[in-house]
Amino acid sequence: MKKIPILLALLLLAVPVVYAAANFEVTAFDCSPDEAVINNQFSCTATIENTGDAAGTLNTATLFPDNTNWLEEASYAQTVNTNINSGATTDVVFSGLKGTKSGNNEFSKITLD
Repeated sequence: MKKIPILLALLLLAVPVVYAAANFEVTAFDCSPDEAVINNQFSCTATIENTGDAAGTLNTATLFPDNTNWLEEASYAQTVNTNINSGATTDVVFSGLKGTKSGNNEFSKITLD
């Protein structure tokens, strides 16, 4: 009877219970020039950090304007395909942005895939 509990204990020790995952977060965002001129192109840079405990691949980052539709396009996708180690960062540049409306305009979100 003592062999069964020892065998069960060995099996439980052999089963991995630690899960590692990448977790991407936007930690900085900046545009150049600071003020966009209507119909002139500008670019924005997002710094993405992997705050997870394992490396992972960032495939695509997509920038969205706010709901005032002040940009020429409804979204701007940037293919990244970069492996980011835990604790490391990468910069994603969204170029070719063009404003179509004046005022205090903003971005609503950046999605990361």
